[in-house]
Amino acid sequence: MCRKLLLLICVAFVVVLAGKTFAAAEWWVGHVSSDWDDSRNWHYQGLPGWIPTSADGVNMVVSGIPEANFPLLIQAGDDVACAGMWAYAGEPNETGAPDCQWTMTGGTLAIHAGITLGCMWADANATFALSGGEVNAVDEAMIIGAHNKIVSTGAGVVNMTAPGATFSVKSVTIPLQTGLKGRGIFNLNAGTINIGDGGLVMSAEGSMDITNGTMTLAGDRMIEIGDYSVPG
Repeated sequence: MCRKLLLLICVAFVVVLAGKTFAAAEWWVGHVSSDWDDSRNWHYQGLPGWIPTSADGVNMVVSGIPEANFPLLIQAGDDVACAGMWAYAGEPNETGAPDCQWTMTGGTLAIHAGITLGCMWADANATFALSGGEVNAVDEAMIIGAHNKIVSTGAGVVNMTAPGATFSVKSVTIPLQTGLKGRGIFNLNAGTINIGDGGLVMSAEGSMDITNGTMTLAGDRMIEIGDYSVPG
C-alpha cells in the first residue's frame, strides 16, 4: 500500500479555501489505519488531533511524502464532514512521487468549503475514487486540476464507478481556469453527479468521460467547454 501524508497548509493559523476563511486545519497522518473515523489518524499543528467535523473548519492537503497509511478511506457506516478538502500530490523538490488517492466506498461525506484536486510540485495524480456512498457539497465548488509553483504533468482525477454513488456539488471546473492551471479528469462510469446553479466549466486541459453514469444540471444552466457553450 502506498504511504502518504495529508499535510497542513496554515498561515498565521488562518486557512483560506474557495474564498472562505477558517481558523483550524488538521493533518491526516494515518498512524494506525486508513480510517477517517479514528482520532489517532489525525494531528493538529503537530499535536494529537480529533475526528474532523464541519464545526472544526478543517482543510486538508494530500502529499506524496511516505508517512501515512493510504488510501484515506470513507466507508459504509461513516458519517463524516469537513470544511473543505484539498487533495494534492507532491512536495518541493520531490521526484518520483506516488499518486495520492482518497477513496470512498460508502457512508456520507459533507463538505462545507469546496474541493480541489491537483498537484503541487510533482508529476503525480491526486485521485478521488468514489465507488459508493454520498458526497454532499451542494453549496460549494469543485476544481479538478490545479497546480502549485510549476507546470506539472500530474492531474486531479475523479473516478465514479458504482451505480449507487452520488455526488452533489454547486459547480464543477475542469481544470482551474486561471493562474496555475493543471490537468483535470472526470470519469463518470457509474453513479450520479448533481451539479447546481454554478454549472460545469471545462477547458482544453480537462476531460470528462460519461460512460454509464448520470450527470444532472440545475435549471437551465449552461455547459461551457472551451470556447463553446451548450444548454444544460
